[in-house]
Amino acid sequence: MKSRIAVICFLLLCCMTALPGCADVLNVGWWNASAEDLTAIREQLLNPDGQSNVETTVPVLSENWRAASKKEIDNAVEQIERQIVSTGGTVPGEGGTKPEPTSTPFGWSAFDQVPDKPDTFSYVYDYTSSLFSDSDKAVFTQLGRNLASIKGGQAIAMVVDSMNGVDGLTYVSAVINKWGIGDAERKDGVLLLLSLKDSSIFIGTGSGIDTVLTDEKAGEMIDNNLHFFSDGQFAKGMMSIYRDICIFLANYQVNTLFPEIR
Repeated sequence: MKSRIAVICFLLLCCMTALPGCADVLNVGWWNASAEDLTAIREQLLNPDGQSNVETTVPVLSENWRAASKKEIDNAVEQIERQIVSTGGTVPGEGGTKPEPTSTPFGWSAFDQVPDKPDTFSYVYDYTSSLFSDSDKAVFTQLGRNLASIKGGQAIAMVVDSMNGVDGLTYVSAVINKWGIGDAERKDGVLLLLSLKDSSIFIGTGSGIDTVLTDEKAGEMIDNNLHFFSDGQFAKGMMSIYRDICIFLANYQVNTLFPEIR
């Protein structure tokens, strides 16, 4: 299941502004590019000052990739190298070395870094074990169940301490795919992610509803709730965004099923 991501980065206890350092390197669907295109992009990432933007059939790099950190660039290069090898290509390197093939298009830095799919299903997962009370979790559960009951989508909220150096685009896509969020046929999964140490909030969607819950709409939802995070009210902020997501998708589904009541 491919996914699209809306992301807003925030400064804790400071003015809420988008940060260039939070730029993602790889575009959604980058792994569909040919080995030849990926090789060209790899060279561009390794020598960013030596080349103009490389044109590829499938968009590989995000628009703001040049604002990414060296660590993000290094992660992207490694993922690209693994994908080249997995498709039968050869990666240029000293001594002819190359990375081992990978069974996923995301490389080690995502599938190995995101949590394994939990044995017990929930609409909210707090990997810091400190953010949500039992009553908070009950709110997520009720909202999530209501949305699922009308087949409006499966929305999951998730809080992690850190993404362990993985860029946000890749991390959220990996969770959606590794966990299988959403119906397999409708591809209607939604992931709301808060990464505390990365100071970032993400909304990722399955390809079945990315034209409904668009990047613009997801960004608007996050923007409208940033005041909670600036005040340190992370639980309230997450619940409010999650509520907005569920209400928006539920209203869309009802209007689709019953257009005569619009």
